[in-house]
Amino acid sequence: MGAFLKQMPKATGTREQLNGSKSGGAVVEPPERGAQTLAEIGITKKQSATAQKLADIPPVSAAERIYAAYPRRVAKKDALKAITEALKTTPEAKLIEATKAYAAAVAQWPASESRFIPHPATWFNSGRYDDDRVQWRRNSHDKHASAFS
Repeated sequence: MGAFLKQMPKATGTREQLNGSKSGGAVVEPPERGAQTLAEIGITKKQSATAQKLADIPPVSAAERIYAAYPRRVAKKDALKAITEALKTTPEAKLIEATKAYAAAVAQWPASESRFIPHPATWFNSGRYDDDRVQWRRNSHDKHASAFS
């Protein structure tokens, strides 16, 4: 972990400046150009998480990553709650894969059909990630496409 911390930006200045008690705040030097990735320097995920905690960098949760992949980003609080519940019974990898597949399917819909994309909380609470993926596709013979055109 020492090599990882050596590549972190270095703060310079007096203790008061670093703590922000004097005007001007801390001065942070940028990291070296060509810095290596964590894997290249042998840092594990656990060590990285520890360093993030020490640096007060909040990690992105699994629910946040899944929400970001969903094609309609509304009602985030309800969506994250529904995704968190779904994660209790379904592996993260399966939810991410299904969400990305659904997003790819709805990307093929006509623009006028986007109103039929359910809110993410509805989609996850209903377990629609387990639906037959053929049902996610739309074409000119679908009920919605002909009924609402």
